Amino acid sequence: MKKSRCCIEMFYVLLGVILLSLISCKEDSKEFLYKIKFEVSEGGTVESSKMYAVEGEQFILTAIPDESYEFVNWTIDEEVISKDNPYITTMKGDYVYKANFERKEPIVDNEESYQNVPYVSWELASSVCKAGNEVGFLAKYYTTAEGVSISHSEVWAMVTRSESAAATQKLVSSPAYTKTFNFTDTVRGYHLLAEFPHSQAVLNGKEYYLNASFQTSRTLAPITWSNPETWSEDKFVAYYPETFKTEFRTHMVKTLTNSDNYLEGLRQTYLNYDFTAEQVIEINSKYPRNKPIPYPLDGEDKKNLWYAVNTNEVVGYYYILEENGVSKEIEVSNKEEAVQAGVDISLICEVYKAPHWLFCRYSKKSGTIITSLREEYRPMWSELLSMIPFESWIYNRLENKYLVEFNRKYALEVQIKVIDNKGGYR
Repeated sequence: MKKSRCCIEMFYVLLGVILLSLISCKEDSKEFLYKIKFEVSEGGTVESSKMYAVEGEQFILTAIPDESYEFVNWTIDEEVISKDNPYITTMKGDYVYKANFERKEPIVDNEESYQNVPYVSWELASSVCKAGNEVGFLAKYYTTAEGVSISHSEVWAMVTRSESAAATQKLVSSPAYTKTFNFTDTVRGYHLLAEFPHSQAVLNGKEYYLNASFQTSRTLAPITWSNPETWSEDKFVAYYPETFKTEFRTHMVKTLTNSDNYLEGLRQTYLNYDFTAEQVIEINSKYPRNKPIPYPLDGEDKKNLWYAVNTNEVVGYYYILEENGVSKEIEVSNKEEAVQAGVDISLICEVYKAPHWLFCRYSKKSGTIITSLREEYRPMWSELLSMIPFESWIYNRLENKYLVEFNRKYALEVQIKVIDNKGGYR
């Protein structure tokens, strides 16, 4: 048995997209009684626990393979939905469930059962082809066994699928972030793809030459969705993991609000995204003890609301208080207030002018000026940033594109068997 690998190139891309979109479509919310429809491929039958069901009602489909066949999976419009058997599901609409079967590959290793099985070698005309096209090959074989003749040849194939998905944030210049997802699985195990009679081969010296081809499926066409100018929620739902959006947004919010290394990124988020007045008011109302996050009125420039810190203007002082091994920064309006509290004047440091949610001060420990987001404002900004939809994080305003990249590719792992009249093969 000789194996080879054939990759499926892009062709009929729209077919895959349409199938996925159709699966995601739903009827309106009225309660209809649907007939449970199913069909089968060659090699088996289907039994259903019910004949009819309303939307949301549970039912069970059982695939029963014929002798020498085995169950593969359930599909709707050629899209695999489950490999379970029995398959427990709920009525989702007027769909046709198809049970797919394949002929079993012989379990006995005939190379061990026969000493003189046919000798075979082969090569593909190309390792890459378009989905739906034929793949040419040349097989060479012969047998030396007495009283044994060649019966026929078979091409078997296993289908694998690999997917990669990525999204890149472009709302702010920093932090740079791209979230990725990769997935590989076997869509269908080894199954008979084509059969060729021995009479089709030509004797060349002591070997038989079989110059033939086998068909590939159009359903194996790869899919690419890259940096679209128009957002498609249907495609995103079909291609990306269910938790992808939430994980992406959570990462951005935590990074911008938990780390003071990205205060400029937080500022750019405030300036670049158009929060509504209602959103800002909602957040401010949850934190009445804090000064409100400002919202621009009458065309006011946001840059005037989140202005640059001014280290030339001292607006107060602070000192560090140690309590139970924990350091706490205590702000005072003047040095005298700190001295009256028993603080050594040499330990009192300056606080500089900054937006009220920022704490800009001189640090004696580092000998530098430090700016950080005040702790009481972190949850406010976190909740505000959580209102930004995923699509806004990944939108490139300069190029008018959404920075997503999805690829799905299929590959065939193919093998040839030359079978003699006693069932032996190699």
